[in-house]
Amino acid sequence: MYKFYCIAFLITFTLFLSCSNSMSSPDGIISGEVSDIDGNIYKTEKIGKQWWMTENLKVTRFSNGDSIRIISNNNEWSKLRSAGYCNYGDDTSNVAVFGRLYNWYAVNDNRNLAPEGWHVASDEDWQQLEMYFGMPHSQADSIGFRGSDEAAKLKESAFAVIPSGFREPDGDFAQIGTFAYWWSSTEFCTLNAWLRGMSINYGKISRNFDSKIQGFSVRCVKD
Repeated sequence: MYKFYCIAFLITFTLFLSCSNSMSSPDGIISGEVSDIDGNIYKTEKIGKQWWMTENLKVTRFSNGDSIRIISNNNEWSKLRSAGYCNYGDDTSNVAVFGRLYNWYAVNDNRNLAPEGWHVASDEDWQQLEMYFGMPHSQADSIGFRGSDEAAKLKESAFAVIPSGFREPDGDFAQIGTFAYWWSSTEFCTLNAWLRGMSINYGKISRNFDSKIQGFSVRCVKD
């Protein structure tokens, strides 16, 4: 009988630990990690039905091992029509906190920018995230700053809005510490693609399209 109770206790305790390790917090967020081909480890969170990276991408190689071109020269950046990345201000000390900036050609490359089992967030992925935080579906398809306080909610969540700035088509850098921009994987037209923008001082989220030459941050979502 004593042996039976011990076995029953061990089974119950094991099930408790198993449930505890995957237990949702009241807002439905579960933590995890994912690594890229360079060995960078990113924190992840389950937000609604999606798993998101909570850090900006830092990878310098595609998933097949091919290197992505790092572009420092402004003139070269402005003329590039293939995959490229840079560090904000050409300063590697910015990478740990802000990640790297990529042009859209890197995002769209079939060698895959995201870790295995993940993908660069699409416009639809972003809309799903925005609506989870309360944005009406009628506004999710709009252009410009939409919603009410969804960006403010994201800043307070585990998503971590990192104001990493961007690189302009002429190669200049701007707005680090004040604005966050992320590419989506969704093309708008031959020259432009959809993106998201958030200011550290504003509660709304911008949905817009811009030149594929721009350098923006990247967030990935689990397949």
